[in-house]
Amino acid sequence: MKIAALATAATLLATSAMAMDLGGGLSVGATTDASYDIDAENMNVMITPELGYSAWGANFSVDMDINIYDQEEFVLGDAFDKPVINFGVEYPIGMVNGLTAYGETSYDWDASDTVGSKVGVKFSF
Repeated sequence: MKIAALATAATLLATSAMAMDLGGGLSVGATTDASYDIDAENMNVMITPELGYSAWGANFSVDMDINIYDQEEFVLGDAFDKPVINFGVEYPIGMVNGLTAYGETSYDWDASDTVGSKVGVKFSF
């Protein structure tokens, strides 16, 4: 019963990305993700604030995952102990809707180094 209640609560708390246009190509938004891992019996709540900028046909973004609740304890106080900031850019390719080129990288503030950089092409439909 405990697992079903936690899974239901996680589903109800999860929200989708919402962005607010600030004008001049700037936007700000956040995504909240509340989930329950049934196998590990772990509840996780995370918020990801994002700042976006649109210019020259490209969409630039900066975001950071902030854990609020993890493994049955409140961890928001530790959120900035090891910050990792994610940078991304997407650019539409040609006249095909949904075809974009992208680049992503993450910067580990403590290590003063980039981690997990990649570039690619994706098609969304």
